[in-house]
Amino acid sequence: MKQRIFTPEESHTLHEMRHAAGVLTLRFRDHKTGEPGKFEYDYPDADGAHYAALDAAGRPGTEARLRIKTGLLVHAAKRDASAQPVETATVEVVSNLAIVQPPPDPVKVEIASQAQDIAARIPLMQVRTWPEHAAMVECLKGVKALREKAELHHRPLITKAHGLWKDLLGALQSVDDPLKAAEAEGKRRCLAFEDADRRAREEEARRLRLEAERIAREAQEAAEAEARRLRQIQEQEAAEAREREIEAAEANGATAAEVQAIIEQPVAEPEPVYFAPVVVPMYIPPPPPPKTTGASTARPWKAAVDTPADLLLLIRHVAAHPEYSNLLQLNQTALNALAKAQGANLRLPGVRSYQDAQMRVGK
Repeated sequence: MKQRIFTPEESHTLHEMRHAAGVLTLRFRDHKTGEPGKFEYDYPDADGAHYAALDAAGRPGTEARLRIKTGLLVHAAKRDASAQPVETATVEVVSNLAIVQPPPDPVKVEIASQAQDIAARIPLMQVRTWPEHAAMVECLKGVKALREKAELHHRPLITKAHGLWKDLLGALQSVDDPLKAAEAEGKRRCLAFEDADRRAREEEARRLRLEAERIAREAQEAAEAEARRLRQIQEQEAAEAREREIEAAEANGATAAEVQAIIEQPVAEPEPVYFAPVVVPMYIPPPPPPKTTGASTARPWKAAVDTPADLLLLIRHVAAHPEYSNLLQLNQTALNALAKAQGANLRLPGVRSYQDAQMRVGK
């Protein structure tokens, strides 16, 4: 165990720290009296890095509080200063569950050392003759045996940790899953309302636009009809005036040639009819929907292949345009199953079957 007691000159806030069995224990001073506090606090520190950092710090109390505040030091336990420190294991409290980390394990150290040794030895071995091949196989047997030993040693802890992980994940999911479902349902309803409101607004905008176009078209048609009516009146008046002129000429004894000349005279064009501009109501689109604070809707474009027939169309297009080949993903699992079933008889364009040599080593 390592221990250091700080004088008030060395630290105004930290009185003592100890390190034993992967646990860093801190005892702070009472901020009012400056005397050692009544409680000690344990933090996981497997390799003693935090202890070394505080020991080297110019202001160890400030350094300790900074590490606690930033999450570098994770609080594990609090107890009365008269209690004995943890000597055999690191205890980390997570909610109401305790994770117990065992103290340094000599078997673990031995396995790691052997693994490093054999992993460094194999790359230096040559396999150019059958005796060398046999030597490599013996070495591989040692690898297999060491892996089994590591599995037997570490798997129970992994199983416990995995079980705890599943418990913690289950606790989270028991809260998060209903909330996630409620969130999805709320978003679905909001999006359904937004879509219905958007369609209604588009339909209303279309109705207003068609109404404005109808009014403008009817006003134009009425103006053109009025122009035709006035022109007909002008033409009728001109014809009547010509008839009166012919009758007057005949009454005054005009010859047939003079009457014919009057008939053949061109009729004067009627004066053009001018109308004031047609005033039609201006098309005013409906106002945009109100914005809800704290929510926004994005509508990114996506693509979908809905039916097998659509997939065949896409495959044909990619075959004709190889630049889109990244849209098709190779199913390696299915292809390997075909190769396993057909072996050297596998005949598919662009596919090569081969045997992947895999060596099995016994005990």
